[in-house]
Amino acid sequence: MLGKITHINPDGKYTKAKSYGNYENFLKKSFDSNFFPRDSIVFSSAAVFLSKIGWNLKEVKNHSRDKLHLILQINDIEFSADIDLVAFSVSPRQLLSMVKRKFESNKTIKTLVKVSVRKLFYLEEEMIIRDLKGVNRLFDRIDQLKLEGNYDKYDSYAFNSLIDGYQEELEEDFIFILSGLYTFVEKLKKFENIKSFNQIDDKKSPIIIENIVTAYE
Repeated sequence: MLGKITHINPDGKYTKAKSYGNYENFLKKSFDSNFFPRDSIVFSSAAVFLSKIGWNLKEVKNHSRDKLHLILQINDIEFSADIDLVAFSVSPRQLLSMVKRKFESNKTIKTLVKVSVRKLFYLEEEMIIRDLKGVNRLFDRIDQLKLEGNYDKYDSYAFNSLIDGYQEELEEDFIFILSGLYTFVEKLKKFENIKSFNQIDDKKSPIIIENIVTAYE
């Protein structure tokens, strides 16, 4: 099992974990009732964990016996991920989709960013909460470029400079996000191989921006 990441430096970018109300709010949602029984003690434990760190679980689906789809709201950013539990131990990266909306001139601008991040995480009940300054800075830089349309890593030179100057902060944000995501999944008690994951160095950048889509809703 990968131990707690030791290079995270508490330098004022964190806040204390706190409770965010009643976890029954999670159980009222339309989840897969066969996979997540609403009276399940196991699911309640996982939901309590999310309520402690202030994350809103918007959707959870079991696409197949070993693949899980999650959508989470963290502050004003929506994160989604597909977790393949069969290939989890041999895959060094996790693809995350992030959506942020901005209201401007009576219009809503939706920005979607897909990133491939190296699997660095820790499983822990009590997490120190980050305010995701790095992730928000990434969206700010995209907004400054005034991008409109669909761009991927093969046709936009600007991707190379989007994380210059704050990459370490962004990496720590993603460690926090993956840690919360995988701790929640581990608490479902169906995917024990998360505990035995060993970090795989794929010789690639810890953060790879795969796709950016900006459009008016």
